[in-house]
Amino acid sequence: MEDGEITDEGSTEEIITKFVNPMEPVEPLAGSENVGGSVIKVKDLDKKFFLLKGGHTLQIKDISFDIKKGEIVSLIGPSGAGKTVLLRMVAGLDAPDSGSISFKLNDEWVDMQDLGLERMNVRRKLGFMHQEFALTHYATIKDQIAARLGVKDEYVIAKARKTAEELGISDKILDVLYQLTDLPENEAKARLEKIELNSDILDRLFPKFPDKEVKKYAEPIFEALDLPLDILDRRSYELSGGQKVRATLALVLTSNPEVLILDEPFGDLDPLTLRVVSNSLKKINKKFGTTILMVSHHVDFIREVTTRALMIEDGKLVSDGDPQKLCDEFLKTCNADYLM
Repeated sequence: MEDGEITDEGSTEEIITKFVNPMEPVEPLAGSENVGGSVIKVKDLDKKFFLLKGGHTLQIKDISFDIKKGEIVSLIGPSGAGKTVLLRMVAGLDAPDSGSISFKLNDEWVDMQDLGLERMNVRRKLGFMHQEFALTHYATIKDQIAARLGVKDEYVIAKARKTAEELGISDKILDVLYQLTDLPENEAKARLEKIELNSDILDRLFPKFPDKEVKKYAEPIFEALDLPLDILDRRSYELSGGQKVRATLALVLTSNPEVLILDEPFGDLDPLTLRVVSNSLKKINKKFGTTILMVSHHVDFIREVTTRALMIEDGKLVSDGDPQKLCDEFLKTCNADYLM
């Protein structure tokens, strides 16, 4: 089907072959020279949490690993293994019961459980794309990037701190509020309501970036993602499915984060669009040295885009190594011979 009409009919093999024929060639991964020293350290992480779908409690237990600058690392494993919870703890969105997560900032290690300005500076260099990512329907891409830069540009913390002082907000409370800017909108609003605040406080602390400056920040990212700059003046409903995904990536990447965390945001993409996303991520990684940590259930996507994989089962880290080998092991445990 194309544009709401049936355009061809035939055997499954024949139609699939025609469908994937225009797929982009594979962009090669960056070489080992792209990888530097450790930038994230996860040590002895424990967390007990409740699975809504399964209706039982799972324990993340004794998880430790390092992530090096420039790596593209995938967390793989069955649904409910604890991958999303682990990503959220690494990003400082949720706290572990015990253990530590540290990020390297200007040659110093920052504990993500220590509230304050240092953690805010780490978070400014993080980009997080959630499963339920979505562009704002009524706003132009330019407006959304301007809002994002208002949260992540290099001067945001100094400006927010000045406003916070005027409002009598401490550095630790400011850090807690800044954390909300990396959460999905509904979750951020719910947390604000618990402390009897509304989203206006975030708009006041982190005002939108000037529109006239957006193009300068967006241009190198749009070039790497193969997006035309005229998309800046469009709204999400004026974009194709592939453009929406890349525009959302541009939204996260415009502030040039050093670490990009992706929580399975590409689960429902068709193979053609997924190849475009895969190539875009590798271009971003090579051009900007961006470190990427992600969750995906697309095994072929993991094989294509990942330089290293961590396998999680029942809240435990069971393997760490070559993504090709670990994907094979994962599929064997799933008894999914049809995917081999």
